Amino acid sequence: MRKSMKVKKRRLNYKNTIFVYIMILSFIPIIVLGIVSYLTYMNGVSEKISAQTELAVSQAKNRVDTALYNIRSYYIKEISEEELEWLIRTDIWYSDYSKLDKAAKIMAGPGYYLSYISGYSFLNFDTEWVLSNRGMFKCKDIKNPEQVEDMFHLYDGTLTRTYWMDHMQMQEAKLCREEIKTSGLNLVLKAPLIKKEPHCLLIVNISRSYLQQVLQEDLADGDITVLDGEGNLIFSSNPEVGDYCRQNFQKLDNRNRIHLTGNKEYSLSAVNSGVLDWIYLVSYDMASMNAGGEMILKMTFALLLVIVAVMAVVVVTVRRIYQPVLNLTNQVNGLELQADNETAVMVSGGNEFDYISNRIDRLVDRQNFFENLVASQLPQLQELFLIRLIRGDIRKEQLGSYLVKLKINAPEYYIVIIGILKSGENADVYDEAKQDALRINVIENIPEEIKRLLFLPPIRYEKVMVFTAAAERKEMLEDHATDMISLLNSFVSMQYLYHISAGVSLPHRELSEFRNAYHEGLEAMKNNEFLGMHEEHPENNIFLFYSDIKENQCHYAYDRLSERELKEAIDASDTEAAFGVIDRFINALVENNVMQSDCYLHLHRLMIAGMLVATDAGIQLNQIFDKDMENNIFLKMNRIYDMEKMRRFIKYKVIEPIIKTVKEYRASKSVVTMKNIERLVKETNGNITLAECAERLNYHPSYIWKVTKSKYNTTFTDYVGDYKLAKAKELLLNTDKTIADIASILNYTNPQNFIRFFSKLEGITPGRFRTINKG
Repeated sequence: MRKSMKVKKRRLNYKNTIFVYIMILSFIPIIVLGIVSYLTYMNGVSEKISAQTELAVSQAKNRVDTALYNIRSYYIKEISEEELEWLIRTDIWYSDYSKLDKAAKIMAGPGYYLSYISGYSFLNFDTEWVLSNRGMFKCKDIKNPEQVEDMFHLYDGTLTRTYWMDHMQMQEAKLCREEIKTSGLNLVLKAPLIKKEPHCLLIVNISRSYLQQVLQEDLADGDITVLDGEGNLIFSSNPEVGDYCRQNFQKLDNRNRIHLTGNKEYSLSAVNSGVLDWIYLVSYDMASMNAGGEMILKMTFALLLVIVAVMAVVVVTVRRIYQPVLNLTNQVNGLELQADNETAVMVSGGNEFDYISNRIDRLVDRQNFFENLVASQLPQLQELFLIRLIRGDIRKEQLGSYLVKLKINAPEYYIVIIGILKSGENADVYDEAKQDALRINVIENIPEEIKRLLFLPPIRYEKVMVFTAAAERKEMLEDHATDMISLLNSFVSMQYLYHISAGVSLPHRELSEFRNAYHEGLEAMKNNEFLGMHEEHPENNIFLFYSDIKENQCHYAYDRLSERELKEAIDASDTEAAFGVIDRFINALVENNVMQSDCYLHLHRLMIAGMLVATDAGIQLNQIFDKDMENNIFLKMNRIYDMEKMRRFIKYKVIEPIIKTVKEYRASKSVVTMKNIERLVKETNGNITLAECAERLNYHPSYIWKVTKSKYNTTFTDYVGDYKLAKAKELLLNTDKTIADIASILNYTNPQNFIRFFSKLEGITPGRFRTINKG
């Protein structure tokens, strides 16, 4: 009886263990699935919204920029045609109705862009006539002559005859007949275009409402915001987002995730206009994405509750489900008395043993199925085997098993041929999508006569094509390679109008050396590319053997003298001397026919020496380069085959930023903080923000603000504004420079921004200020 109780206890523990395992195996996958689904959904939707935002802002920018560019081109062409030439050279009168009507129709704009044009005004200062969409009148009757004069004289002293005037921040007002519209966006043309002293002015008014309508097309649920180069708000379909962009103008990147009050989150993408000094920003509300994620979590929780309910039912029925196991336990417990009989009953009764027997039969059938599947997928499996050989993922002792399973006959000798596609057009080399599509197409359509020369299927790996030829004797391999590359080049030339550039490895016997053979072929191909760039007809250099590289390899000693000269030039902040060292160093590598791989080693070492000058001075690399450049300098160098491109990369992407940063860093340590602030403001003509000043002086922005407040009892922004205003007044009163020249000196992106700044602080335009105060 005691023995029986012990068995029962053991049996109950086993049952409870099974139950716990069932609970764990039921709950954990659901929880993991819910979390993974939530994260996958959130990431996927986030990427989709970001991509949609980038596409929408690009489309909006292209629509407006294309329209404005075509409008400008139209008027530049028409201003020189007979109908408008007549207005330029003739003293018009009301009786010239037919000619005036033709000129008016041309100035009203082309039919396909008519909606963009809200009006026009043509002024002839010689004949003193004005022709606009509101009628014809004399120049002396113009109601806003000062604004017209500012427009006309904006680029005096320059060759600029056509330009855009951005007054979008000015309020639209109802105009009288004799008033020239200058608010909003206007295209300005001075005529004649080719004369030194033009006497006519054509002002084309762009419709503000239609421009806003075009900006909002095809945005679906998105909003668009437009800022000018100074961060001023031009237009926004979402005032809350527009206000945020205006206040955080300096912090905006191409892609942003912004958070507003009320837990509102937006995906934001920005792009600069190619025609105006505008920045387009498209935003999408992320609330829909968050709602979907919350729904997934709720469904997961609900599913867990359902499983709990199901498990409660399982607890009730577990005894019946577990009965065969209980019977088996009792039979095992009584084996001493009825071993044979009990076993017979167990088998004939039908339980899990019958199930196991059936499962074995099914597994046998399944094994036959998989063997047939492997046979049908043999080419793909061989390609995968080849990729694993290149990566070195297969150990030597595993090779025999793979060769048998994949039905590959081990070769006596083999070589690896690495090929790329070349075109006479340089742009094709950098169109990676087109190159990859061509590689796939070539691999899929290899002629049978070439396939017969291969012992493994050709594959596309990374950015090259890999071919493997085999032969019984080593001497036959070079002929095989030559024949195969010749056939391949003929096929590519005829079918795709490209040619092959290839590298051939040394002969090998062991497949365990395949990774080495691949790199030999790759090195030979790169050297073939490098040598071809210095010849008149590089398409004649179809392939190069790695054995030729080894035979012609020279041992070129590293130029320590140039390294020292480069470090001295960087230390002295002498850009010209540093560039001279780079030129001499690279010229020596080319003249001595140094292998490309060795060229990279020499250049890497020289660049490290240059960067050490900066780090020894206490400068971190992230202060010199952006994140992408900092982490990938040598990777980017290794992807350049052309020494001229390498020369420019090292000079302008590496050495010049180092010299500039070292020079600025040392200068910032020489004077006290306030003197540095004053110097920076003066050096930039006031074109510097508080954040930029703090970053350049290596201080926190709040500290710079406090220093400025303590010294001048004003904020940093007001101090910079006062400096720029004083400098502008000085130039207006003491020099004869044009408004455009003064705007350029003060680092404004265009004269309109300078006029807007001056008028805001002084109450009048710069031209009017000069007229009043200069006499």
